[in-house]
Amino acid sequence: MLKALIAASGVAFASAMAVAVDAPVYDVAFEGAPSYVDENDTFEDREIVAVNDDICFYLSGKLDANEFPGRYPDTYLFMFDKDDNVVCEDDNSSTKGNGKASACFGVAPIPNGDDDDATIRLGVTGRPDGVDNMFNGLFFNAPHGQFGEAEVCVTYYDDAGDVIDTDIYLCTFVTGAEAFRINYVVPEGTATVDVEIDNTTETFDIYNDVDFYQLEGLEPACDYAITVIGGVQKDCTPNCAILGWWNKQGEQVLPVATGHPTASLAVISDANGRVIFSVSGQGDNDFDGLLDETYEARNVETPPVELPPVHGCGTCYTIKVEWNKHVPDGTPGGNGSGDSSETMLMLSNGDLNLDGGVDVVDLAIILNNWGWTAP
Repeated sequence: MLKALIAASGVAFASAMAVAVDAPVYDVAFEGAPSYVDENDTFEDREIVAVNDDICFYLSGKLDANEFPGRYPDTYLFMFDKDDNVVCEDDNSSTKGNGKASACFGVAPIPNGDDDDATIRLGVTGRPDGVDNMFNGLFFNAPHGQFGEAEVCVTYYDDAGDVIDTDIYLCTFVTGAEAFRINYVVPEGTATVDVEIDNTTETFDIYNDVDFYQLEGLEPACDYAITVIGGVQKDCTPNCAILGWWNKQGEQVLPVATGHPTASLAVISDANGRVIFSVSGQGDNDFDGLLDETYEARNVETPPVELPPVHGCGTCYTIKVEWNKHVPDGTPGGNGSGDSSETMLMLSNGDLNLDGGVDVVDLAIILNNWGWTAP
């Protein structure tokens, strides 16, 4: 997802390089631009990024937080008069939540008797506390055992059944023994009141984001270096991003680049000038958002929340994509034989490892990176 901080740092970096004497042209892309939506979390939904093969290319993005469902407390609702007598009680009648939330409908407000105001008096607790007829947060002297967040929605209606106003109160069961008392003075003209609880409002931020990209427009069958050159985690510590390489069948090509704080991946573009790679957090070498260990889905009805073992890397990143050209002897930095035209001729003839012959090793490189396609 595009973030202002990433955009600012990426553009500033590119601008600084562009003003250098005799500097090449630099290009910067941003994850999700121009939609600004992080939708590249899987291989199938990878983001297509066009790269001009004669420039040094930069890509900026972010491993962002996702929402994970919280705890769903099983609630019980009471409504009292001014003498603490129960005028309505309920277990599971709410139209909100997961079926274990409570509600009372069409209850008349209670006059105070000493002025013109009327009130409603609510009691919200965990279900076991509701069935023992003692509103105190306990079930036979033990905590009711419900944890998490419950949102209480109070709606006021006039004589014609039109909504006058609403109130929202948030209850959080922290110890598993809370019993909440909530009082409201009703708006003038209120004839009846509905009270509904939503027990599914709690969420937790988890960092399990994975970003997939497909670079297009590269020089076919050439070596490229993909390197994390910048970015910090959510707590301003060094970058925790790792890189993975994929073929067109969605199969991972090893090894994974896991350097800290800098990861660098050596890849070869396919015959169409494409490279598919992914970004995740350290410990997630299979790029599914979780640490590399067995994980069984939790039961969401269990009161204590158990977060999945996510990689936990929330970081912005800037990635450099650079063409590693083979430079033969006779040219600056050369270490081979012949010239660059001979090198390109060898590659075009299928000698991908430049050993002077086309053999099973070159075929293995092709199949490993492009996949097998046959009638």
